[in-house]
Amino acid sequence: MVWERKTVITPINQTDAEKIQWYQNYVDSTKKEISELQAKVNKTKYIVQNAHSAVVSTNKQLNQYNKGLDSVERDLETIQNQLNAECNRILKGKDRVAFAVGSGKYRQHLSLEKSNRDCVYHIMKYF
Repeated sequence: MVWERKTVITPINQTDAEKIQWYQNYVDSTKKEISELQAKVNKTKYIVQNAHSAVVSTNKQLNQYNKGLDSVERDLETIQNQLNAECNRILKGKDRVAFAVGSGKYRQHLSLEKSNRDCVYHIMKYF
């Protein structure tokens, strides 16, 4: 915000009472401007406080979300390890094992292949 410096021009050739009244009007108008500026400051403070509260709330939600993602990531890693162990058990030293699951149009032919020390599932659907 840019503050403006006001130049006050006092009236010339007026009685003391008129000058006092002019200054009183000037003081009253300045008080009104200050009051309006204070209202704007208070409104801005309120907006900033609400924005800060929203940021804090969003930050808490993000932290909970990240904790949930960490948990999902650990679960997926566990599942991957279990799948690799099961795959290795099925392969029993072979390079590839093929089989089919399901029936009719939902029948799927699957093959397990040993690749890069991990077991990879190749799924091919036949309808």
